[in-house]
Amino acid sequence: MIVESRSGALKALKVFVEQHPELVCRHSETIVRILRAALEYLSHTAKVVSTFGQPLLSIIHYYKMVLYSTLSASPRELWEHSLSDLLKHLVSDITLAESNELFTTSLLDSLVDVQDLELLSEGNIVQTCNMPLGCLQHSASSIITKSVEMPEPLPLQNQLLDEACTLFGQAFPLSAIKHRAQIANHFIQCLRQVRKDRRVFIQVNILAAFSLALKECSRLKGTVGDEQVIKSTAELMVSFVSHPSPIVKCVASSGLGRLAQLN
Repeated sequence: MIVESRSGALKALKVFVEQHPELVCRHSETIVRILRAALEYLSHTAKVVSTFGQPLLSIIHYYKMVLYSTLSASPRELWEHSLSDLLKHLVSDITLAESNELFTTSLLDSLVDVQDLELLSEGNIVQTCNMPLGCLQHSASSIITKSVEMPEPLPLQNQLLDEACTLFGQAFPLSAIKHRAQIANHFIQCLRQVRKDRRVFIQVNILAAFSLALKECSRLKGTVGDEQVIKSTAELMVSFVSHPSPIVKCVASSGLGRLAQLN
């Protein structure tokens, strides 16, 4: 119940930030304290699962999903103090480090260029990796809280990956150059060591996260990093060319183009 209560409080905070942005500055100290506590609790979630067992895993996933979405909606200066620890959790979720099941983010299709998407649609190439259809049984509240067309909502793990990739896209450009190189190299090593049946799923998640990060770097008119970061990022993007999905190849090509423009 404590975890569910924390999730509810974060959901309320997200609504407040989105609906009353003019009041965020006035209450920034309170919001920072709430987010600090929420991020601190994130470091204890693994212990909670090991203590109380797998039945709590879905509740923890929901908590993380709500926390990530709340952080994405909040001004970055309110949470960037915990950037280093936050990125560790995001990288772990994106690479399915704590999951034996195979899930992918649903965001990759939205990263395909419009012209490429039209060509892929004409060829009936629309799904990346067995993406499940949305269903109200995944979250009945969506019938009154969502304003988008079906299929939604997706299973909880897919929603968690969507929020993790989105927040990674915002957090990566804020991180130190040395941390960017470490993250890129970690992703490269992860893909080298993982089994092939898992690799095609994890590639989708990493590509979506990094593509969003590159788009954000472009929006901020910044750079990806030094020579080492550029080299590692390019190596990572090139590795996606071997993926069986044409959508993955299209997004990877766009990412390489954006990388060249940024540096």
